[in-house]
Amino acid sequence: MTVRKSAYTHRRQHALKLIFNASPSDCAAPYRDDEIAGTAGISLITVRRLRRIMIEKQLIWPDVAHFGDAEWTAVLNKPSHPEPCKRRPDWAAVHAQVAHSRTTIQQLWKTYRGLDPGDALSYKRFAALYLRHRKMLLRLGTQSHHPSSESPTLSTTGRMPTTTTRKSP
Repeated sequence: MTVRKSAYTHRRQHALKLIFNASPSDCAAPYRDDEIAGTAGISLITVRRLRRIMIEKQLIWPDVAHFGDAEWTAVLNKPSHPEPCKRRPDWAAVHAQVAHSRTTIQQLWKTYRGLDPGDALSYKRFAALYLRHRKMLLRLGTQSHHPSSESPTLSTTGRMPTTTTRKSP
């Protein structure tokens, strides 16, 4: 099985060879970071980062010689922590209640949270997601659907663009 390697992966591996002085023909002292960066074609900061990560994770050249893109991503980046799946409210219903009944977002959040506090979003997250939903509605406008014989119309909210005509002299 061949491991897929990008050009950047090859440059990183070349830099690591130089960092670890892994080439059998090199018997001299390790290269300086700026020499490695120039030779490998990567930035000085990247060379220092590679050196620091390899020391922190106690990796040696044979450990990383065969790495492909996926393995490099796992070694060089922190593991992602996906957001825990929390129960999401029906944002259309929340928006309708806020718009028509003058209910505040905090009151709706308390009602939402009361159903199952352990599976509910925090107030800050609830409000942020509602505002994102509201902005999306403002961007999209509201589309009214008509029978197939008529074309749909788009009703936008906010200020409408105006045109001005110049009077000719």
